[in-house]
Amino acid sequence: MGPPPRVGICTPEAGPVSLTGQWAAQADLQVELTGLPRALVALCPDPQIRPSRLTMRAVVTEDVDGNADVDLEVCSLELPTITGSAFRCPTDPTATLDIAILTSDAFGALLPTLDVNFATGLPANTTGGVPFQPNPFTITMGANLADTEPLPRWDLTREGCATAGNTALCVDNDEALYDQDGDGNLGVTLLADSGEGGLVEGEAYVAVRIAPSFDGVVQNSNCVDGTVSLNLDFSIVDSDVRVVGLALATGAVTQNIPPLDFLPTSSFKLLRADQSGLDFDDDNDGTVTCAEILNNEGQFQR
Repeated sequence: MGPPPRVGICTPEAGPVSLTGQWAAQADLQVELTGLPRALVALCPDPQIRPSRLTMRAVVTEDVDGNADVDLEVCSLELPTITGSAFRCPTDPTATLDIAILTSDAFGALLPTLDVNFATGLPANTTGGVPFQPNPFTITMGANLADTEPLPRWDLTREGCATAGNTALCVDNDEALYDQDGDGNLGVTLLADSGEGGLVEGEAYVAVRIAPSFDGVVQNSNCVDGTVSLNLDFSIVDSDVRVVGLALATGAVTQNIPPLDFLPTSSFKLLRADQSGLDFDDDNDGTVTCAEILNNEGQFQR
């Protein structure tokens, strides 16, 4: 007989669909982390998969050729919380600690101000049931680079850079870095915090690039959903981090922070947010803001 029909805001419906208007977007991401050799912080378990979330606001317009163009705002980026312990995993699994990776206040305030415009390559007027595979776009933060240029990276092979050193001496292409979030440090700032346990605490100053790739279906005039590959890359270019009470040089930090592998099975949902769709517009002024989208996140569960 097959599965029962889906119900809710994303129930498939045939018929015409206009993509123009205001949309709220959320990607529920699955992040795989694998421990690094000889790291001071052991992942428990290793590897582990943790959730993350990207929330966005999109305004879609129609270009002269009838295709959809997007003006995008990144409302928030919630990075994963890691479960770990000092040096090795304890025999008692309840003795592990949660290590939160957070965007700093300055980085969080920067995100909605980023001006991201791209052509989707999709017709602005379509029908329910058709594939949704827009052209990918790229956002680079903390460095002035073309989309295809590699991020500046700390080079552990340079003399002294594995145990000490500074950004100017140890980072390839350090001249591309700049203090984009305005907190006085090059790049943008991420925080690590394990709470009262004191396992990991401090700041990492990074260059970040995300290049999301969406593969979904236009379900109806109010919903598009599917899977997303976030394709996130980040590079630590300076730091102020303590692990088990020890101040770490940046070279050592790069050998202790595991890479974030965002799995391609992560899901996304686009919901129409203007007056013709779901009620995200709290003040009824005709414009849906990031704050209103974040205030109505429960809509994504419908």
